[in-house]
Amino acid sequence: MKKSLQEGTINNKYDDAEQVRSVKVTDIRQCNERSQVHRSNPYDFQKLICNFHGWKGGRRLQKCPECLDLEERIRSKLKRTTGKSFIGIENIDSSCSIEGIRIWLKCNMGHKFACKLEDVSVGCQICSSEKFLSPTYKTNAAKLDSIREEAYRKKQGELLAAAKEIYVNRVLSKTSMGIEKDSLACIKMYPNLTYESAYAVMSVIAWKDDPFQIFGIPRDMSLGDKNSVLNHIKRFFRIKAKQIHPDKNCHPKSGEAFNILSNAYNEMLNYVEKRL
Repeated sequence: MKKSLQEGTINNKYDDAEQVRSVKVTDIRQCNERSQVHRSNPYDFQKLICNFHGWKGGRRLQKCPECLDLEERIRSKLKRTTGKSFIGIENIDSSCSIEGIRIWLKCNMGHKFACKLEDVSVGCQICSSEKFLSPTYKTNAAKLDSIREEAYRKKQGELLAAAKEIYVNRVLSKTSMGIEKDSLACIKMYPNLTYESAYAVMSVIAWKDDPFQIFGIPRDMSLGDKNSVLNHIKRFFRIKAKQIHPDKNCHPKSGEAFNILSNAYNEMLNYVEKRL
């Protein structure tokens, strides 16, 4: 009698253990099935069942049309996000809308991670933590910053040089127009004065504050040959002095222009001597 009771108790315990194990296996299986978007139909392995929409697939392993539509909409949102590729949907809320979806992503380093759709632009947290903690990344970032800074300064210098050139050209054009206008007005008042004589005097007066413009020498000139520069200055002074000297030019401001030319001549000679 005792033996039969013991056997019954053992059998009951065995049955209870089998039942508990079967329940656990069923729960785990259901949990795994819920984590997948589509699973195989147990009655027909050629068809799929959608865990989110209750759709039972057609022939040749067709997927749920609603899931495919959502995946396509998600892919279209991820096209503008670089360094990431779409893997699949992990979860969809009851409304089956874009909001509330968690998707699996794979970064260009091979890390798989899940995130909400609105957090896609944040990127892979694994890569971010590795990069910012890595000395190599900091070194490369510093090099990249220096390259960008150098390129920025170079571009800035080019733009500044172009702006200066435009400004100088405008000043030259405006001054030249003023010289021509004053020369024409002067020859009307003084019939014995030629246009060339009037223009020579007015050009020196117009550039009285800039001896480089009077002698036609750029400020950033390369003084490689000192003698050639000095010869140019002396030759220009002789020619210009003959044109504007009060004894040969009847312009009322010829004396003023001659004094300006003489001072500019001395200033240019001193400048060349100090530079070379």
